[in-house]
Amino acid sequence: MNEPRNVRRPRLMLAALTGGLMLLATSFSTHAIEARVRAGVETGETTWVGQQVGLYVDIMTNGVRFGGQRIRLPEVPGALILEDAVSTVRLNEQIDGESWQILRYVYPMFVQREGQIEIKSINAEFNVYETFTSQPIAVEKASKEISLQVKRPPGVTDTRTLVSTSDFSISVTVSPEPESLIVGDALTQTVTRRASDVSGMAFAPIVVAEVSGIAAYPKVPDVDDRHNRGELTGTRVDSVTYVLEQVGEFEIPETRLLWWNPKSGRLNTETIPALSLTVEANPILQNEQDANSVSLQDGDGRRISKPLIAVALAAIALLFLGAMFAPNYRRWLARRRMDRQHSEWSRYRKLLRACSKHDSTQAYNEYYRWLAATGDQQKAICGNKTLADELIRLQNALVRQESDWRGRRFAAAVRKARQEKPYGLSQSESSLLTLNPRPLIGDS
Repeated sequence: MNEPRNVRRPRLMLAALTGGLMLLATSFSTHAIEARVRAGVETGETTWVGQQVGLYVDIMTNGVRFGGQRIRLPEVPGALILEDAVSTVRLNEQIDGESWQILRYVYPMFVQREGQIEIKSINAEFNVYETFTSQPIAVEKASKEISLQVKRPPGVTDTRTLVSTSDFSISVTVSPEPESLIVGDALTQTVTRRASDVSGMAFAPIVVAEVSGIAAYPKVPDVDDRHNRGELTGTRVDSVTYVLEQVGEFEIPETRLLWWNPKSGRLNTETIPALSLTVEANPILQNEQDANSVSLQDGDGRRISKPLIAVALAAIALLFLGAMFAPNYRRWLARRRMDRQHSEWSRYRKLLRACSKHDSTQAYNEYYRWLAATGDQQKAICGNKTLADELIRLQNALVRQESDWRGRRFAAAVRKARQEKPYGLSQSESSLLTLNPRPLIGDS
């Protein structure tokens, strides 16, 4: 049934008017869509060296939602950012009377030196949507540069081993018990450090003292970070094996570790106790030495004839050849192989091979193993600025689990630091000397 003309005409006019208004509203809304990127640091009134702060990045829009977010963090000299521990929060904010949607990314960041930390612009790519069903609008924005002022806790002169946390614990074990020791025995000392709001990577390596008569062989540390309901607990386990080489009384000196409690404002000291060792002669090794010191005179002091000397020398040679198959001699060979494997030259070559494979994890471990073998030249090597800058890149690649890290620049920096040392590193050097604390990331 056809409607009267006077009824149909108003309905058509109303539909046209509604469609026009919707089109006009959509046009205005599309042109009004905006997006921004904002960055800042979540911290208290004072930021201390070794403390965790939150680096936040806000992607913002006056549209209804986001999609396809990708944030590129810059390198921050003097700080370590744990990108894989990021958390997100959705916020809403009124800006100039308009409702803005905000997606906040919060990254744990550890400041490692005092002074001003500069954070360059942070770039972000993302899509914004005018409505829940509209097509995405691609956006690429950058935040403003920000800075952070960091203070050194009072009473601290060296911040390289400092940890700032409200909860710190340390445990030390020695296995086996240092009793009834003889030459050739080995002891393993294990130090476990644990702290809240601190990554295990932020702990500096334990300093291994050089003690004449004892060879030290540090192991690659075990580092672990646990996240529970937004709270971070970092753990680092350092182990060093001491091989007793001489008879006598020895003492491995104590090591003091500092940690600053920002809540109580108190500087605390934890101590790895000294290790006193009494080493007796090894009877098996002593018998071998006695066998090799046979006198060339008879009981009356007369010189033995040349044939007897030849027989004695032949007997000694046979004893020596027989000793090659004795367990003690095999242990001696094993120790020599270990010495070669732990020499500075061997570790240096392993580090370069790890760099050539572009393996950030292996390069990181081999770097500290090589550094441990450089002895009292560690300070000069760690003070090389080019190497310190490249170490920042390596740390960031390791933490972010970046697969595109390339080791050529790091290897070149290691070669340069090794060449610029104050005096030569012997390729035949086989003893492991001192293990230097983690080098400064930036100025101290």
